[in-house]
Amino acid sequence: MLDLVEGAKMMNGLSPSTGLAASGYGDWINMEGMHTIWAICSQGANTTAMNFQGYVSDSYAGGTPVRAVCQYWRSTGLLIDRMVASTQTTGLQIVDVVGGQVAIKFDPASRPNSSQKYFSVAYSSGDAPFSITYIGQPRYSGLGQILATTSST
Repeated sequence: MLDLVEGAKMMNGLSPSTGLAASGYGDWINMEGMHTIWAICSQGANTTAMNFQGYVSDSYAGGTPVRAVCQYWRSTGLLIDRMVASTQTTGLQIVDVVGGQVAIKFDPASRPNSSQKYFSVAYSSGDAPFSITYIGQPRYSGLGQILATTSST
């Protein structure tokens, strides 16, 4: 079981924002040393539901992004805490009108090119507040402490 407080790295991929008229990407995160990357994407009640898709890139700036094969889950509404697994591997849309959450799981070892070490979530345009949060599960326990100690000597 993953202990979020002690075992994971949590990062804002896109701080809570109002709906956007244009599609875009959340922040690009470095996956080196990560066993699994989760992205939690939320959208409030809407008239235009957003679609979320995982992407990988060779560059922290997101140059030449390639769609990643991911696992997806979605809630069936804002007030429901049940997540439903999807057979989709290339993207998933929030439930129309009611809003909700999409959880994306990506295994960095599954990427087609070893130089693609950056991950991001692409989103479509929408009209309700939304956010993206990344949760990284390190491949090696205590990696952060080892790297910090090694680089400071």
